Amino acid sequence: MQAVKPRFAHQVSGVAEIVAPTNPARGRVIPRVLLLADEMRLGKTRQAIDAAAELWRRGEVDQVIVVAPASVRSEWADERTGQVREYSEVPTTLLEYRSGKARTWELGTELGLATKPLRYVVTNYELIRRKERLEPLLERANGRTMLVLDESAYVSSPTAQQTKAVFKLRRRCGPALELNGTPWGDNPGDIYAQMKILSPDILGCRTWTEFRAKYAVMVPRVVHNGNHKFLEIVDWTNLDDLNRRVAPYVLRRTMAEVFPDMPPALDPVTLTATLTDETWRVYKEMRDEAVAFLESGECASAAQATARVLRLAQITSGFVGGVECLGCLGSDDPGCALCGGVPPPGTRELSREKLDLTLGWVDDRLAEDHNFKTIVWCRFRLEAERVVRELGVSRPDVPAMLLYGGQKPAVREAVKAALHPRSAGPGPLVVAGTARTGGLGLNFAAASTMLRCSNDFSLMSYQQSGARILGPDQKFPAAYFDVVAEGPRGQRTVDHHVIAKLRAKEDVAGVSARAWATILRQE
Repeated sequence: MQAVKPRFAHQVSGVAEIVAPTNPARGRVIPRVLLLADEMRLGKTRQAIDAAAELWRRGEVDQVIVVAPASVRSEWADERTGQVREYSEVPTTLLEYRSGKARTWELGTELGLATKPLRYVVTNYELIRRKERLEPLLERANGRTMLVLDESAYVSSPTAQQTKAVFKLRRRCGPALELNGTPWGDNPGDIYAQMKILSPDILGCRTWTEFRAKYAVMVPRVVHNGNHKFLEIVDWTNLDDLNRRVAPYVLRRTMAEVFPDMPPALDPVTLTATLTDETWRVYKEMRDEAVAFLESGECASAAQATARVLRLAQITSGFVGGVECLGCLGSDDPGCALCGGVPPPGTRELSREKLDLTLGWVDDRLAEDHNFKTIVWCRFRLEAERVVRELGVSRPDVPAMLLYGGQKPAVREAVKAALHPRSAGPGPLVVAGTARTGGLGLNFAAASTMLRCSNDFSLMSYQQSGARILGPDQKFPAAYFDVVAEGPRGQRTVDHHVIAKLRAKEDVAGVSARAWATILRQE
């Protein structure tokens, strides 16, 4: 078998906690369930792999089913660079279950041991939404199967198809482990489905309705001329009780606790891009239209409100036209059943205020350090593509690469290697990508600087993408820059509201129509 890197002390104790059936001292009495919520870049995947190997040695499991976001699946399964290949210390076979042809590989099976090797099946949430894709996994699963849910916030919506699929899979498996560096995600309601998947007995709430009645503050909303009524969550209550129930089943360590001498993450710096009069005119017209819509009573959900506001963010990023997908809210998630990750038709370039600021910022940094490497996160794929294209024109001497969901594996692997501290070469590099589909589970500590041209509305995405340049491999303080657009006379835009909420660790995606109308009227 291969030699692997020694574990850090927190990883040793984490593995011990995972493999222990219960821990009455912490109040964990329901056996074989845990949410490992270590802060990003502390090696949750490594701990899961080591724990599975230990349970296999004890004869308690013989199979691991891993479900991860599509953009993270290769982090587990790749035959050359995946973490199962890197960290497994027992005979292992792996099946990467994906759309198209499944891929398999083996590790250490040539030893000829009488015991069957530990089997991994690695798939993604987007795939198992479909019944015909889920059925083969259900047939494989049994009480000796360990279920690992990576980035478990992907199953925080109790009504989503992928959450329902995971509920079915969980009932067939034995031990269950969830991995998530931001367990509460965008609001306390995100914890309900994650805990219910582990065990319904943790929260004592069997249904989402019961959970909301106990912990949510709801007000009635009437839309569509009084023809549709629903309860809208406006706040949360009884959080001390919720924390008390959840805490025994969550293990969380922070970067500062584990590596107190690690270079710090610096406070973010705001860079301002001033819109031209023409861009501001288009923005203002769209804003006034959005306010009228949000106040009309036609908007029935926070998701619809967010889609409207997202169009304003699109304008500040230099684009206009098209209709954002309500299924994925404009992300380039290739698993979205509504849009398939295809940019909305009719989208066209409007202006380049943020783009020009970004190009000038890169020039300034390169003047300071010719080996400068950075990540430029964008909310929109077209925005990231334009950054790379324009850098190729203005700075052909600086390599520029794209990172987004749905890329060919070889392309994605090349980007990962270019910013991984163990494989990055000398010289400058700019990687531009979409934070939602590119900002999970990657080690980009070869860069110590990050520029956010525009932001996803998800707090989880903001925190996850920001953590890519942190970790024990980082040698320099991590520097963050946020670009916000303002009007030609200093007027505030939606960018100011979004970044203020994200920095305050507040949810943006769940802001109600009524609240957005109030916010936009104040610009």
